[in-house]
Amino acid sequence: MPPLAEEFATYGWILIAAALVFAMQAGFCCLEAGLVRSKNSINVATKNILDFCVAGCVFAFIGFGLMFGDSAFGLIGSAPNLLSSTHSPSQIAFFLFQLMFCGTVVTIISGAVAERTKLSSYIFIAVIVSLLIYPVVGHWIWSKNADGQPSGWLGKLGFIDFAGATVVHTLGGWMALIAVVIIGPRLGRFGRNAQPILGHNIPLASLGALLLWLGWFGFNGGSTFRLNADVPLILANTCLAAITAGTIASVLGYLRSQICNVNDLINAVLGGLVAITACCHIVTPYSACLIGAAAGILTFLAARILIRYKIDDVVGVIPVHLVAGIWGTLAVAIFGNIGENDRLTQFGIQLLGSVAVAAYCLAIGGSTLLLINRYFPLRISRRKEVHGLNVAEHQYTTEVQNLTHDMIKHRKSGGIGKPAKVEQHTEVGQIAKQYNRVIKAFQYKSHEAEHRTQQAIEAGHRAEFANKAKNQFLANMSHELRTPMNGILGIADLLLDTKLSPSQRQYVNTFKDSSASLLHLINDILDISKIEANELSVRMTQANVRETVKVVTDIIQPNIDPHKVSLNVDIDPDLPRFILTDISCLKQILLILTSNAAKFTESGEISLRVQSRKRHDQTYDITFSVRDTGIGIPEDKINQLFDLFNQADNTSTRLHDGAGLGLAIASRLLRLMGAQLDVTSQPNQGSTFTFTLNTTPSTDSSKPERKVGHPESGYTQELPDAKHNTITIKHVLLVEDNKTNQLVARKTLEKLNMQVAIANDGLEAVNAVKNRNYDAIFMDCSMPVLDGYEATRQIRELERESGIRNIIIAMTANTMPEDKQKCFDVGMDDFISKPISLDIIRKTCIKWSNHLSTTQG
Repeated sequence: MPPLAEEFATYGWILIAAALVFAMQAGFCCLEAGLVRSKNSINVATKNILDFCVAGCVFAFIGFGLMFGDSAFGLIGSAPNLLSSTHSPSQIAFFLFQLMFCGTVVTIISGAVAERTKLSSYIFIAVIVSLLIYPVVGHWIWSKNADGQPSGWLGKLGFIDFAGATVVHTLGGWMALIAVVIIGPRLGRFGRNAQPILGHNIPLASLGALLLWLGWFGFNGGSTFRLNADVPLILANTCLAAITAGTIASVLGYLRSQICNVNDLINAVLGGLVAITACCHIVTPYSACLIGAAAGILTFLAARILIRYKIDDVVGVIPVHLVAGIWGTLAVAIFGNIGENDRLTQFGIQLLGSVAVAAYCLAIGGSTLLLINRYFPLRISRRKEVHGLNVAEHQYTTEVQNLTHDMIKHRKSGGIGKPAKVEQHTEVGQIAKQYNRVIKAFQYKSHEAEHRTQQAIEAGHRAEFANKAKNQFLANMSHELRTPMNGILGIADLLLDTKLSPSQRQYVNTFKDSSASLLHLINDILDISKIEANELSVRMTQANVRETVKVVTDIIQPNIDPHKVSLNVDIDPDLPRFILTDISCLKQILLILTSNAAKFTESGEISLRVQSRKRHDQTYDITFSVRDTGIGIPEDKINQLFDLFNQADNTSTRLHDGAGLGLAIASRLLRLMGAQLDVTSQPNQGSTFTFTLNTTPSTDSSKPERKVGHPESGYTQELPDAKHNTITIKHVLLVEDNKTNQLVARKTLEKLNMQVAIANDGLEAVNAVKNRNYDAIFMDCSMPVLDGYEATRQIRELERESGIRNIIIAMTANTMPEDKQKCFDVGMDDFISKPISLDIIRKTCIKWSNHLSTTQG
């Protein structure tokens, strides 16, 4: 052979193969960038280049010598690194080829943990793999002595791994699995309402797969280290395994869901390439097809098993490289022309090697990553992960993110503001251009609609629409004000529990009373807005009217001066003990009427009378009347009493405060109940308010059972009556995202001698319950990351496995009946509305202390 041809055959072919393997880095970059979300694509591209640079440096200076140096007991090499002495062109070409292999291993691992890993963490992984893992395993299998005989312990046993199914792919797969388990899944990947996270550019990912396929010809063909007669068969087997695997996976996908899933297709093709890597030089083309077909099936099944066990592998590293790599390693003994050993013996050697590599990766790689993660967390923060690693790690934004940012600004401003930035000659730019047109048209239509609406309002044709809009606004504002009101009243209570001077105590009491008045107004606004918006419905339940009247009078009595005003109650003895009505509405109506009577009566009497009349259809007319001897109402003002924000005396010199909502609420509630509120009054002689309910008596007079929890929660143990006032609840978890409300609730619970742990959102609460049990959990409902409803569902799921049930008490500003029902539906046991008070917390804790003592006893 001519000298030039000889040189090309010895090291020129290796250089060409090394270049093809290096092209695989471009393939990995395209594949990963296409399969991640656009907000992380720049981070993926950056880490791919950085991984290769870091791994290459470590391998060049240290790893290459450890891998191919003089063997120490067949375990590790000890020769100096490549850069320390003079080497022949063939040796340098061999080094370059192995450098590409090392970079490939590191890139395989980093792809699995993309989208939630710090850039510095990728560097840690690259150093660990290129220094401690890849050189050692490579020495076991590939290292040879000066005579060309295997010097590593697995090589001496006859372990066959021609182009790296074990050294590169299985090793990379094990390290990827370890890293994925330690770092955990991406936010939103798994859970009750989770959706698959789809890549943003599947054509780019497909291009990456094709580039990897091309690079595999260098991967397998270059492993001969010489352009010889074996290369054509190796390349043919490589291609046959890939196309067979892709075909099989496509068929399986179609049989399963009648579609060809591109992710399954890509994984299968790459799995076939991995599987044939170990034995492409010693199998027939027919065997290569069988190996590829099996790899396609295995990758298809493995991807679904990972989802079942909530293992989040972004680019399919574990099915492709670990599962297919192990299969390819074992396939050597099943299909290969293995020479001296019989197939069973060779299978045992291949299996031993696979187990040894797994054990080494788990022991050394796993322990090292766990140690690093303990002191230098590998995962990015939750906020940065949500925002995207392009911005968080590199201060880069994509066109999609820029457009989304502009859309958010327009949403907050109601569509008013600067147009979205248009990136010319891009698909996103065209979307932004059309979006700006929509915004412009929307603004024009909005201005036109505002003009027409103004005309309609002036003409009186759109009064009902405006009224609904107003009521919806009032409802939203009333709800949002309850959260800060909880902080205001809570801080006032905390101040009153400290050492204060008399004047300071007077100031704080005034501050608290004013806040309580404001809260009362907020409640009234919420009630009237719900009624006006048709969001309140009547709930018919069994009710004891006598008990309801007693509750009302007990509440009103402290507001009446017994020396000046007498409170009289007259209930018809023929009144049925139980009737069917909305007891909450009835109680609220009676409280409004008696409170008004107490406010406007300085002397004389207030009487509450209940009369009953049985009708021919066996129903009853129950008439309620509240009479007082107060200031009375002028005749010309009576018709205005039930209007919103209206009082009989609207002058600036009036003596009695109030927003004018109480009677409006009572009147509207009675309308919902099919009744009407009537009034008779004369100035300085008093007023009488009357309404009649037509109802049906309840035949079931048994006392309803007091149950813990909601029937749908699956937990309805009977709650015993309170026998003592001792609180045995000591360890509680407070789940609250608002810092002020955290302070108020924590101080209130600590007053009751409880040890309080804090969770800032629902996800932290779930993680806290995984680590220990609590006597009680006080759960806010509206929180970022994971709300209280979903957190309760997940805690209940954990409890089904552990058999231990935590008491969960809602502590929320959502106070409507449907809000309470939702809390019970998800499995909460009790409900406390904000603003909270020490007395309510104490009574609730006493009740559940009694429950704990009963169940534990």
